[in-house]
Amino acid sequence: MKKVLVKILALGLICVMLLGLCACGARPITSSKQAKMSVGKVGDFDIAYEELYTIVNNYRLQLDVKYHGQSVSEEAYREELRTLVYENIVSNYAVLTLAAEEGLDVNSEDIKNTVQISVESMIENDFGGKRSAYKKSLKENGLTDNYVRLSFGVDAVYSKLVSKYLENGVINNDDAYVKDYIENEFARTWHIMIVNDKTEASLNKAKEALALIEGGKSMYDMIGSKYNEDYFMPYDGYYFPKGIMEEAYEDAAFSLRAGEISGIVAARGENSSGKQVDCFYIIQRLALEDEYITKNYDDLKESYYTAAAFGMVSELQKTLKFEPNAYCESLDLLDLDAPKTVDYVIVVILSTILVAIVIIALVCLAIRKKILKKNADIIAAQIK
Repeated sequence: MKKVLVKILALGLICVMLLGLCACGARPITSSKQAKMSVGKVGDFDIAYEELYTIVNNYRLQLDVKYHGQSVSEEAYREELRTLVYENIVSNYAVLTLAAEEGLDVNSEDIKNTVQISVESMIENDFGGKRSAYKKSLKENGLTDNYVRLSFGVDAVYSKLVSKYLENGVINNDDAYVKDYIENEFARTWHIMIVNDKTEASLNKAKEALALIEGGKSMYDMIGSKYNEDYFMPYDGYYFPKGIMEEAYEDAAFSLRAGEISGIVAARGENSSGKQVDCFYIIQRLALEDEYITKNYDDLKESYYTAAAFGMVSELQKTLKFEPNAYCESLDLLDLDAPKTVDYVIVVILSTILVAIVIIALVCLAIRKKILKKNADIIAAQIK
């Protein structure tokens, strides 16, 4: 009996170990066939439904802010949305096209390893290491793990592309040129950031902040008020060229002259925990300061490198075109179904538990048979 119990205990420990291995929080979550279905092409690249869905949601957010409280026909809204989505769906593939010319592949093992590390870090830092919290966030934001990995992959490839261009002399590394670029192509901003929690309250808060600024309240005073949720903005503000900040933020900042203030801008940002979230911004562009540029030249130079590569990406992007297929044309961009996924980690865990239960049940039955047989032998011996 003792030996059998030891075997059962060992079996239980093995099952626990298997569960631990299978429950690795950063293992990929497989997209369904529908999520991976092609909606068209950009050059030689197929565009998946899950990517279309995410980009549509991003631009719907921007248009909802733009037209909040205004009357706009559904037809006009739908056409503007379609134009924005089709124009910007090419951005990832401009990067991947240039990368391919330099021998860089987003599907290579080293890029996949970099992506895996990024996903693991994100789950650990943003979701407390909980896979369930990560999955919940994906669902709430209309994302898939596959699309998140694509985004990380494009970022990793872009970083390697910058290094390649520096090695090959494609990016001008002369200090005189770089300093001139910083002085003429960089923007400097302060802003008020309000996390968009998808309720009327967050947008109303942004409107109140804008009304106060338009009424004469200084941006400097507003930064330290209850309205600003960017608690880490440096006193000197943010210095950046095009290609560094989120696109909607950059477009607003570079449309301003020094001293001017934007309206409400919908863009992505980081909350107090460093997690990427939807935000509302009110941005003020400021004049650059020579003393700051001199003191922080090395960091600004790195930003220039990234921006120089981004310029090449932008130029190529203008020539690329998204070619929707018949399936895409049949979709209503205002009524897209959320892409589905299959979490095989959960499937494996449940299967392992089921197998463990079956094995333990069989062991228990075997023990019961042995006990019954032993008892029967004892009774038979007593009868004799």
